[in-house]
Amino acid sequence: MKLLHNLIVTLIFTVSYTNSRTIPKRAISPATCSQAAADKVLPTTRIYSFESKIQPFYQWMNNYGYCAEASLLQAGLMNGQFSSQYNMRSIGTPFNPIYSQTGKKKGIDIYSQLVMDDGIEDAKPGLSNNLGVAASNYLLTYDSFDSFNQKGGQEGYEDYMIWIKKKFVQGDTVIIGALETNSPPYSHVVTVLKIESDYPLDDGKYHADDVIWFDDHGLITKASNDIKSDWISNPSIPPAPGGQNEGYTFDDLKKSYGDEKTYQIPVPQSGFLTKNYAYAINGIEDSTKATLPITLTISSKQNSKNTDKPVDSIAGNNYEHPMIGKSDDGNSKTNEAPASADILDFNGVVHKLVKGQKYNLYKYDINQYPLIGKLKKIPVENFNLNRDMADAYISFTAKSDTFKFKFTTNSFTTVVFRAVLQSAP
Repeated sequence: MKLLHNLIVTLIFTVSYTNSRTIPKRAISPATCSQAAADKVLPTTRIYSFESKIQPFYQWMNNYGYCAEASLLQAGLMNGQFSSQYNMRSIGTPFNPIYSQTGKKKGIDIYSQLVMDDGIEDAKPGLSNNLGVAASNYLLTYDSFDSFNQKGGQEGYEDYMIWIKKKFVQGDTVIIGALETNSPPYSHVVTVLKIESDYPLDDGKYHADDVIWFDDHGLITKASNDIKSDWISNPSIPPAPGGQNEGYTFDDLKKSYGDEKTYQIPVPQSGFLTKNYAYAINGIEDSTKATLPITLTISSKQNSKNTDKPVDSIAGNNYEHPMIGKSDDGNSKTNEAPASADILDFNGVVHKLVKGQKYNLYKYDINQYPLIGKLKKIPVENFNLNRDMADAYISFTAKSDTFKFKFTTNSFTTVVFRAVLQSAP
């Protein structure tokens, strides 16, 4: 056991992010956000707004795309842990580990992607790289939308959007399935970033003009300044031609066949093909509820050890370089890991501290790539009694309700942080 000497530690205050905001006339989020522009013109203001601290993250495009993996990576960051998209896929795999990225020796199995539509027989846990299995193995807890019992028609769609809003405003990382091609039940997985409304966000009701924003992981970028633009798959280094996060009113987002939109969500009908799917990641596995919330963000500054990875004007450093595969258009099918690890600088914050109380912050490193099965190295209770399981730790006395630290790691290493009171078991 060693002290966490490589953490640069300072104290900060956090600022509430539940307030009124302004939306430009076209559905484009502020310049700090990224990805594709939305199709509709939205009202300019909303009275109530809840915005997550989730950073947009570009996905890898090869092996059918790593959209759900990027969403799970984001959920991990919001809960104090980081691992590569490569590991986010492999940790949920039932396949031979050497085929964890493609699902089979030759070609690629469509269910090698992290999927969340358990109503499809071939996508059930044990038959696919399953998002729920991956989240559990990654020690993340979650609720999933009850797709099996979802009602049909407008009522079912409204229930789905109400569920998303409820989970999001209570602080969960909400991952949803959306259509960017006419291939129900969903063809892309995105992460909700913000919801705005003219009504209290906790009223439990559907409002047609509520606005939802989400990160599409850079699947669609803009070739020009036109609102309708060509689709460009992101290469290893994103081209950053311009673009913003997706924003739609609840009514505009629903699928209306023949209506050209960038993204849509199908109105549920009978049969699994038009059900809706979503996961809400709500914390970490902690049987005693002793841990404090921790969030991680990737630094926007250039890393001096990784100068061949430029800071993208949209994504910043929120992408992994080099990518998996050799194709810039998403056509590579490979189980080989990237040629080298990405070097990433992180900022971490421990939240909900009590001034004057003493805490321990533990760091766990897992050098397994690909990552297979449950993270057995990480305790789920008695963190202080099990401190020898940690690779490093630091003790501190809180001077405010938050505690800030920095660290550097590589994308071949899984890093997990846990923080508890020194008086905890």
